[in-house]
Amino acid sequence: MHNIHSPWEKSSLCAWAILVCSYTPVFCVYLLILGVNYPALLCTGYMGMVQTGVTIQLVLLLLVSYSRCVWTDPGGVGDEWKHAGHAEQGDINFAFSDKRIACHELKENGDPRYCKTCEVFKPDRTHHCSACGRCILKMDHHCVFVNNCIGHRNHKYFILFLFYIVLDGAWLGATLSTRYIAAKSTFRNVLCHALLLLSSVIGTVFAIVLFFFLAFHLYLVVSNQTTIDLSFRTPVTYRRGTLTANIQASLGKDGPLFWFLPLKPSLPTGDNWMREGQREAFSV
Repeated sequence: MHNIHSPWEKSSLCAWAILVCSYTPVFCVYLLILGVNYPALLCTGYMGMVQTGVTIQLVLLLLVSYSRCVWTDPGGVGDEWKHAGHAEQGDINFAFSDKRIACHELKENGDPRYCKTCEVFKPDRTHHCSACGRCILKMDHHCVFVNNCIGHRNHKYFILFLFYIVLDGAWLGATLSTRYIAAKSTFRNVLCHALLLLSSVIGTVFAIVLFFFLAFHLYLVVSNQTTIDLSFRTPVTYRRGTLTANIQASLGKDGPLFWFLPLKPSLPTGDNWMREGQREAFSV
């Protein structure tokens, strides 16, 4: 596959510089999560122990969800979609019809979508990401805060990351604010008071702001859409007829309990999306 990131080919120093810069937002998110939750570990007493236990569980779920979103391959186009030659459009159409790969998303003239950079046909809901340098299955968007595309294979982890960061922020805002009010009987130094107040405010702000972002993406999940589907008003509907079936397309068919855990989901293949009323095989 052609690599558009030419700076990586020029020098190892340049490659390392690009790598560090691209992952700087990721490291900042890790530090922010740990830093904001640290004051919750300073609480004492019985209620302080309960608060610490809940906070640790939320942070673990949040960190695992975020890590899997960052490091999981969002999904690329398989070899069966590749076109070996560099032929004209007519030959591409011939190769497409010869492969007999069904697509509902076509060009205005009825031709299949083809990526000249990756030299592959584009399955439905697949788009080329210039930042990643390749085509991504069921691409939603490229997120700089995870240094990765949000696509077919890591969409669940992205949703869980948003869910747990909102839940964690609300938890910190509610509990630390009450601890701050009663801080005179619990803490004896100014630093602890300041940390409690700062974490409470940051947690509340994150919970409020990201709640609306989470609500938007939950709407996309229950309607089996992506941001690109909604933005470009894709004429093809991928809704599966039932709410559960729509959710399974993003979070897996493992069941409601597993939807809330950052575990690998059983997902559709991602390159053969069907219209409403039709089925698609799931792969483990």
